[in-house]
Amino acid sequence: MEIIDVLNDKLSSSGNNEHMHSLWKIAQLIIRDVIEHNKAIAGQMELFDNHDSAHSVKVLEIIEEIIGGNLRKLTFTELLFIYMSAYLHDSAMALPKWEYLALEAVEGCDKCYDNNLKFFIRNDMKPVQKYSEIRDLVIANKETLFNFEKAKSYVFASQTEEDFIHNIIELIYDYEEFRNEYSVDLRKREDSVAAYLELSKQIRMEYIRKTHHLRVAKNIRNLKTKIASAIGNVQAEGFVENLSLICQAHGENLSFIKELQVEYLDLNKEKCNIQFVAIMLRLGDVIHFDKDRAPVSLFSERQIDNELSEKHWKAKAQEVNYEFLKQNGNTIIKYNAYCDI
Repeated sequence: MEIIDVLNDKLSSSGNNEHMHSLWKIAQLIIRDVIEHNKAIAGQMELFDNHDSAHSVKVLEIIEEIIGGNLRKLTFTELLFIYMSAYLHDSAMALPKWEYLALEAVEGCDKCYDNNLKFFIRNDMKPVQKYSEIRDLVIANKETLFNFEKAKSYVFASQTEEDFIHNIIELIYDYEEFRNEYSVDLRKREDSVAAYLELSKQIRMEYIRKTHHLRVAKNIRNLKTKIASAIGNVQAEGFVENLSLICQAHGENLSFIKELQVEYLDLNKEKCNIQFVAIMLRLGDVIHFDKDRAPVSLFSERQIDNELSEKHWKAKAQEVNYEFLKQNGNTIIKYNAYCDI
């Protein structure tokens, strides 16, 4: 990818700028772990199309096409934000095991539930619990949920066990509130455990999808210690905050992007346009709509029978493709498709 070449060129021209070299090394280690983490998306989000590293690469290639020769005019930090956000923006579409178990635990009522779960709450169609009540449940079932000594090596792990537990409590509280919006639909399926659990799984995936841009922002803020090891605490604070906002922006309204900084001063005292980077990520993400994201073979393998998901998969499989054209100094994005639905 050209962006990596440009980043390396800027590093070479920076001479002995230790902070820049260290930051690039840390960023590569983070992305290496994120690529592995993102492989779990396919298993947890079986109704959805591909959100793996191939998608991230395509997002970067699209951004390169849009920016063209101006890529080299960007600052080192702007380039690094683009590179990292392409891999990070969908990373919360997959949850670590303890968070996924926490979601499953919320699901179920007195009549319908998954009796294979070791940790369960079964809070459907009940009021959202108080923070203290959820905390007592998590603490009482801590050994079933997680081993912090192992979990703290997770790329987005909180630095303290107390923060780690706090995040699980917030997740459970938020999911209980989310599922209450589906109480009427869940009640209609109480006569069939299988139908109830199937709808529960669909609600779980919808929750993960709808909130992933918010959770990824939280996850990125947990990278501060890693980033600080390269550039110090003060610079790391601004770096992770802006990176988190860039990734959050891909799931927000445009009004959110308009509030982002356009002259953030980075570690080299160069002005970085955070708003521009967020727009590039959003464009790269939405433009990557083609048959490569929804292969027919994968669709068949997953046996998807959810009506809405099936419609999305089939739409992308209808020979959808895009290309970039250059006209009078402008970049034109052209889509082609053959549709029979």
